[in-house]
This record gives sequence, C-alpha cells and structure tokens, in this order.
Amino acid sequence: MKYIFTLLFCTTVFHFRALAQNDSNAVKAIIAKLGVFQDNDQVDSIWFYENKSMEISKKINYEPGIAHALTSFGVIYRIRGEYPKALENFLKALAIYEKRNDQRAILVQYSGLAAVYYFQADFKKSENYYLKAIELSRKLGIKEVESNNLCNLAGLYNDREQYREAEK
Repeated sequence: MKYIFTLLFCTTVFHFRALAQNDSNAVKAIIAKLGVFQDNDQVDSIWFYENKSMEISKKINYEPGIAHALTSFGVIYRIRGEYPKALENFLKALAIYEKRNDQRAILVQYSGLAAVYYFQADFKKSENYYLKAIELSRKLGIKEVESNNLCNLAGLYNDREQYREAEK
C-alpha cells in the first residue's frame, strides 16, 4: 500500500511538473509512467493520465502523443465494450501513424481494430485487419505479434467453422 501511495504521489507531482513544461518531453515522460498502471490493470489511472497527455499534446500539436492517447482510449473503450468509440479512436490513431509512417504503431492499430471488429461479430473486417497485422509483423520481423495475430485469426476461423482456413 505504501508503494502504491508513493507511486501515485510521485506520478502526480511529475504530472503537474509536466503540465508546466508544456513540451513533448513532458508527454513522453507521462506515457512512460503509464506502463506502471498498465501492468497493474488500473484503467481509471490510465484514463486520467492519458487525458492529461492528450491535453498537452493537443496544446503543442504533438501528434505522437495524440496518437498514443487515442490508442489507449481505444483499448479502454474495447475493454468497456464501447466498440464504436473504440473503433473511432483506433482509426484516428491509425490515420496519424500512417501519415508519420510509423510501422510499429500501425501494427498496433491493425491488431486493435481486428479485435474490436471481432467483438462486434464483423468477421470479414476482423479477418482483414488480422491479415494486415500478420503481413506487417512479418515485414517488421516481430514474431511474437505475428504469432498472436495468427492465433487470433485461427480462433476467428474456428468460430466461423472455417477449419480449412484455420489450418493455413
């Protein structure tokens, strides 16, 4: 408990210092601190700090910070079952990352979109994004992400009783 209080206190102090700085390094630092909350599934804390990160990023027109926040919002909306909002955020983030040609971040958006479409039972769109994610993860040589998306795609085919496709 003492550790959590200390962490929250330090993060809060850090956050207000970052707001005062109003620069991209402040946004990057807030994003780095969010990993602690993600590891502990503290969605409310992630939401709070991503909103602050978004606020600073918009103020200074820092697109990577905006896109990162949009991605986190997409994940949170997906977890909450608010799929239209999840799609909206993932698609906005994807547009920013495509403009910046950030291939790894594009890969994250493809995987997120595939999952949301799967939960909406829009299997064709889900399949399309899983295939894009698999192709891009192979291009980038990220085996773990490729494997995860292959498993998810196989699960989709299994759910649709497309066993021949799942075997590929």
